[in-house]
Amino acid sequence: MSLTLDASLETGKEYFNKLKDVLQSNTGIISFVNPLDYENGEDFVLRYQKSIEYK
Repeated sequence: MSLTLDASLETGKEYFNKLKDVLQSNTGIISFVNPLDYENGEDFVLRYQKSIEYK
């Protein structure tokens, strides 16, 4: 089963966790079809650091 949506990482994680609960599984993967656009290297680092905080 898969889940496709256009949402923030936080919202994606919320739906992903609900999907794992419904499937009674603790294994899964999130993938991104269209990578985020970054203004520059600093923007990439800031966004990456924020994404780690959600883990």
